[in-house]
Amino acid sequence: MREIYVLHVMSGMELAVQERLKCEGLTETIIPMEERLERFRGDWITRKRLLMPGYVFVYLEMNTDQYYKAWNIPGVIRFLGVGKPSALSEDEKMQIFWLYGDRGLFKPSTIRSRPNGQIEVMDGPLVGHEKDIVKLDRHRKKVKVRMTFSGEPIELTVSAYFV
Repeated sequence: MREIYVLHVMSGMELAVQERLKCEGLTETIIPMEERLERFRGDWITRKRLLMPGYVFVYLEMNTDQYYKAWNIPGVIRFLGVGKPSALSEDEKMQIFWLYGDRGLFKPSTIRSRPNGQIEVMDGPLVGHEKDIVKLDRHRKKVKVRMTFSGEPIELTVSAYFV
């Protein structure tokens, strides 16, 4: 049965590893991207950036042949897992599909901060995930989100609009 495994790859090699996986016949891969708000010459612009640099998600039937096809690709550091590669749990799969977003692009959410300190996400992928928001940075238009991944808590910084 095919499961999703996580490859830890050299930063900057994610797209090259994805292409090599396709050449090896491992065509179903996920690299979450985000539409990031960046300051450029005094204006805010959006650019596509990797949401999780250093990681490529790949569908595999974990057998010796597919393991070594993926393992031998230049830029691959290791499979994630304790001692041996472990497939993502159902909860982790749901988080990856959430991060993968609309056509593979995680877009900025619109957030309102109430006077009593409560956060309201008005639209975007963070709707319903208010409890996962750890920190707001209005000046840089960033939000820090906490999630559990491979059994460990991680924090991702994503772009957001503030009203």
